[in-house]
Amino acid sequence: TVRRIHEGLLLHRWNQKYPSIAVMPQDRIVSVNGETSLDTMQREIKSSKIVIKFMRYPQTFSLTLRKGDRRLGFRFERPTDGSKTEEVRFTEVLADGALPDYNRE
Repeated sequence: TVRRIHEGLLLHRWNQKYPSIAVMPQDRIVSVNGETSLDTMQREIKSSKIVIKFMRYPQTFSLTLRKGDRRLGFRFERPTDGSKTEEVRFTEVLADGALPDYNRE
């Protein structure tokens, strides 16, 4: 996840050159030189030439799932104690369940 854009460095210069497709804080790094695991992306980021793919997800969304007799099909983080939010954060979509079925529709 992109935490911040440092002024004068590579992403900042990219954003100045291509403002319509600027990289923003909270964008997710999907791959580096085609590598998708954390270890291999960290190795590749040190290469002299890199191609980075980013993904931007919506901050919030809502949907209606019809669970029936199956599992929901995802993992999530609950809000921390004392948090004033009622939102949850999805951490993984599983192979089977109501959410993966919804995504396939």
